[in-house]
Amino acid sequence: MSTKTEPINLRWAQGQVYSSKKRFRVLVAGRRFGKSYLSCVELLRGAINRPGETFFYCAPTYRMAKDIAWRALKKLVPKVWIHTKNETDLRIELINGSTIELKGTENAMALRGRSLSGVVLDEAAFMDSEVWFEVIRPALADKEGWALFISTPDGTASWFYDLWCYVPEDETKEWQRWSYTTIEGGNVSKHEVEAARAQLDSRTFRQEFEASFENLT
Repeated sequence: MSTKTEPINLRWAQGQVYSSKKRFRVLVAGRRFGKSYLSCVELLRGAINRPGETFFYCAPTYRMAKDIAWRALKKLVPKVWIHTKNETDLRIELINGSTIELKGTENAMALRGRSLSGVVLDEAAFMDSEVWFEVIRPALADKEGWALFISTPDGTASWFYDLWCYVPEDETKEWQRWSYTTIEGGNVSKHEVEAARAQLDSRTFRQEFEASFENLT
């Protein structure tokens, strides 16, 4: 098994989100956009820039956090930067004292009580609203930490859609939002996307590949 770290290589659309200085960012994107890779890059940057602080990557379940982001994160972080690594807790402590922890939100209350300097909510549309409003948002308060919400859509009857609507298109002092299709992510060919279009019903295709908020029922 290779132990080499991977160079950071962001596509154009990912770079638009990465280069933003806003404290709270909301990204709606099609499947295979590269959302989880961008998440890991964001967390690594945060941990480097703020020594001694704690950063969370949150997925709807612990299993998803491990399957989606753990391997990518380990490849990104150079071994010489790692002080300790815990495979069970999905936790990496850097030599500067910062920690990156991967969490599942199926038991959101178990995450209470932590002080966070930054968090990524990956596939946020598939989490309960209490994860953000009752757990993560208060945890960011004392450090004035940042948050990145990333997800494919899950209809218009969800807290994530309400959050998307809360952020105006002309941005605010602290908030910014983006919407990118699978094609714009640059990781999937146009031919493959068109093949998927031919097999899926139109509303499912728009949701999964064009990042459109659809009511599928």
